[in-house]
Amino acid sequence: MTRHYNAFMMQSHDIRTLRTSLRESQEAFAYRLGVTASTVSRWELGKKLPGKLSRLRLLTIRRHTARQAARQ
Repeated sequence: MTRHYNAFMMQSHDIRTLRTSLRESQEAFAYRLGVTASTVSRWELGKKLPGKLSRLRLLTIRRHTARQAARQ
């Protein structure tokens, strides 16, 4: 069970890298994820971990951006 959980985790730097690669502010990224900008800030600072739904949304965004990059 732990192995699967870790496979779906994103570290604080991963979240910030994803957001900045999309050229989005914390506010815009938060809106996309359905959370507050302060929540995104806490994730990026490593003060809080995304919940299950937010992790799924983050992974979906990451997969989508990776596919777009592969097409270019």
